[in-house]
Amino acid sequence: IVEKVYKFIEVNLQLENARSIAFVNVHRLPKMRGNPIIVKFASMLDRDQVLKNAYQMPPKTGFGVSVHLPVPLQKAKERLRDAYRHAKNNGLKPKFKLDGTTVLLCVAGKVFKTPEDYFK
Repeated sequence: IVEKVYKFIEVNLQLENARSIAFVNVHRLPKMRGNPIIVKFASMLDRDQVLKNAYQMPPKTGFGVSVHLPVPLQKAKERLRDAYRHAKNNGLKPKFKLDGTTVLLCVAGKVFKTPEDYFK
């Protein structure tokens, strides 16, 4: 599986230094559609570089790369989802930002901790 990850990083993400990236753990999730591979990076810098290149991948390649958030952060992000959709539907470019253990919604240079803050 590790070899598949290195090949994906080299070919699809076009990172030349893929073999220098160290992983803490690499495994598959069984019983899930597509049988996804989970990778834990030894270095946050390597993870961020992979994510940066993954966001530049063309759509509909059949591959996806994302950050797996702990359950409390997933729930916090879900609480802000309506505010995110509202901003996006109004032509703005909202972004989620992680600040330690807090999920923030950034819209037009303003930062919101809760949906109530956004909808005021």
